[in-house]
Amino acid sequence: MALSTYHQNCARTRAGGLYCWTNEDTAPARRTPSLVEDAPAGVQRVVAGEFHVCVLDGTNHVACRGGNYRGQLGRGAGTTGDVYTDFARVQQEGGGDLADVVDLAAGGAHTCARKRDGSVWCWGSNEFGQLGRPCDVGERCGDRGQDACSRLARPVAGLSLGTAAPEAQTLALGLSHSCVRRADGSVACWGRADNYGFSPSPPPSSWPAGTFSSCGGTPSAASPVAIPGVTGARRVVAGDAYVCASREHPTQPVVCWGARYDGVAPVARAPSPVAALAAGKYHACAISSAGAMACWGDSSAGQIAWRGTHRTVAARVLDLTGTPPVTSVAAGVTFTCALLEGGAVRCWGSNSSRQLGDGTYNDSGRPVAVTRVATATQLTAGNNHACARLRDGSLWCWGSNDAGQLGPIPIDAYDPRAVAADGDAGAPALGAVRAAQAGHRATCAIRDVGDGGVVECWGRNETCLIARGYIDGGLVCEPASFVPRAVIPLPFAAPAAVALTDSHACAREADGGGVSCWGKNYVGQSDPAARPSPWARPTRVLLPGPASDVSAGWVSSCAAVGGAAYCWGDGTPPSSPPREVLASDAGVAAVRSGRDFDCARLADGTVRCWGDNSHGQLGDGTLARSDAPVVVLREGAGAPVPLDGVRDLSAAGHHACATRADGVWCWGSDLCGQLGQGNTCRLAAATRIAW
Repeated sequence: MALSTYHQNCARTRAGGLYCWTNEDTAPARRTPSLVEDAPAGVQRVVAGEFHVCVLDGTNHVACRGGNYRGQLGRGAGTTGDVYTDFARVQQEGGGDLADVVDLAAGGAHTCARKRDGSVWCWGSNEFGQLGRPCDVGERCGDRGQDACSRLARPVAGLSLGTAAPEAQTLALGLSHSCVRRADGSVACWGRADNYGFSPSPPPSSWPAGTFSSCGGTPSAASPVAIPGVTGARRVVAGDAYVCASREHPTQPVVCWGARYDGVAPVARAPSPVAALAAGKYHACAISSAGAMACWGDSSAGQIAWRGTHRTVAARVLDLTGTPPVTSVAAGVTFTCALLEGGAVRCWGSNSSRQLGDGTYNDSGRPVAVTRVATATQLTAGNNHACARLRDGSLWCWGSNDAGQLGPIPIDAYDPRAVAADGDAGAPALGAVRAAQAGHRATCAIRDVGDGGVVECWGRNETCLIARGYIDGGLVCEPASFVPRAVIPLPFAAPAAVALTDSHACAREADGGGVSCWGKNYVGQSDPAARPSPWARPTRVLLPGPASDVSAGWVSSCAAVGGAAYCWGDGTPPSSPPREVLASDAGVAAVRSGRDFDCARLADGTVRCWGDNSHGQLGDGTLARSDAPVVVLREGAGAPVPLDGVRDLSAAGHHACATRADGVWCWGSDLCGQLGQGNTCRLAAATRIAW
């Protein structure tokens, strides 16, 4: 299975292992494919956005790592850090891990998943409503909190796919829009409207009133809308700013819509019936069941094998007629490659980085043979490089190598060659490759090595998808690495849960209930015994017993131990052990931490909070700080009453939310609409969310 994105590449082995490598221009560059040792077991599918990677594991959960600037890792409220180097399961609205997932797709900075029950859940950037919710409500991400986002997976409202077989529905995500093919063959899209074909001035009469809204001056749709005229769709692919679908139609087997199309436009002379579709940034290609291939769209560098600058009708690829049938196609940003039956590869388009693999720098509007590659079984393309898996299990790559994305070879080597297993002279080729993924300036491969396979990555590592290490006793992310890095050594095996913020992280042991934290430690939030050391290695926290839950806030960490809540960090004396903050006959069931406050859900369904209250985040009806736990209240018919019946609890920044049988209740800061109230006031007591 192959994945190609702007900044990274990953591959999955048959045994479910994961390999990745990056494409960014940093030094030293990662040149050796690196197994992602902390990847979940049994990887079924891997997808990547510009700066993040997500995998669907063998238990049908989703886990992500990489850049989290727009919440695209789905780690939950309070995880505001820019980059996370480990995989962690995506959290869903209402509590718990996103589970029972059968399909997964990634856009630029957002990700969507389809569950077995037919529901679609999305998380990450919501700048243009691409999560299926209004861009002017909910969380805010970015350096100044300027961009709409969601750090939790949330269901897309107004979309019911039913429980048909997985192949009956598919997801397709572009840079800032999302689409889904439904079981009846129709297609619905949401997000930035001009990316899926319509200018809403005026909007199409067939679209419901109120579909469009303005997101930063750009017309967008915050809920799925059926694309008029698209019926019988079988496959859907999305480029940066367009969408194409193949369908069962006697005269119009392929239709496209988006930035360069006037509504839904049939692709003239498209091959029929269509067996495969591939989308590049501004061009697309289709293969017929007989192996004929045609491309259309931008051809400024010859990537559709046409001499003009663009083409709105499909053009048969020249010089492929008479060759063996095309079995797969991989589209880079300005070039295209095709895998022929038998294993040969042909490429065409831009060749500025020798990504056509013919040993020249000459752009070509006609397919040219990739040298030395004759037995390929799988093909993947990144921004300006490509890779092919051969029958013998080796991986051959060619094209740009400015960040080491071709593996441990000279940085000025561009022509096809086997990726070496390491950087030593005469090192053997990387073997047992099950699949590969080529991204912007990195590459990953899944190898059938060890139990369940392994993942290795190489190339640019700006977002820490490959390596991590220590500097001055503290955990840091290296810009890039030549050598695969092991998972951060924890003082115990088999962590059951991880809690992270942009300052530090904590992990809870599966069997013994131990807790280990690492990262920033200037107030002892990682290792209270080492305070005031600015950084902390993974160290076991001295708790009075096994923990059943753990949370990490900006300046504090908490754990539920034996029915009580223990916290450390801000408010704890230097070099002191965690202090007991809350003991209750009901027992503490869960702990959650915001930026400067903490909360606990008790087994009786009530909630207690303590810490800063300048935004009403303690939910007690006041704005007064309290270092002792206070009861969270909710609005009632008269005076506020205790919030009870709470099933799950979440805290982030300066607000918190809880789920009950009657819905979601939130309190604290609503400066960015994160309470779902459509206002910017503070709420000093829990208020029910209006759906």
